[in-house]
Amino acid sequence: MTRRARRLHVGNLPQGANLTPQMLQQYLNGMLISKGLHDHRIKGDPVVACNIPQGKFGFIELRTVHETTAALTLDGVELGDNHLKVQRPHDYQPVPDEIIKKFAKLSGHPDPQDFKANGPSHKTTLKGGAGDTKAPEGT
Repeated sequence: MTRRARRLHVGNLPQGANLTPQMLQQYLNGMLISKGLHDHRIKGDPVVACNIPQGKFGFIELRTVHETTAALTLDGVELGDNHLKVQRPHDYQPVPDEIIKKFAKLSGHPDPQDFKANGPSHKTTLKGGAGDTKAPEGT
């Protein structure tokens, strides 16, 4: 039920670099982990799947909706000579509020409002992760 909310479009991939889905997945996992944008309470890498149907763009799937929202802060990150465009795909569908609230309550996960955002502020990281939680009030 959350798959569409856990996918991101990654555009402006370097051309002619023979970039494979595995290479892009490894690079983005490294970026997410180094910036503390992953949920360290879950074992494994945050990006669980990567597909590059055409050379100019690809799609990634992350473990959680919250990690997906946090990954939007990678928009503009450099790969080779290109600045990647990390965005919600056209078929994005947010998770219904009742599912978000139920999941947050059962899992002790971050504030349910964090899941609903189209993108965190540049100061937002995951609860329990490096740099802990939300931007201060009034920012």
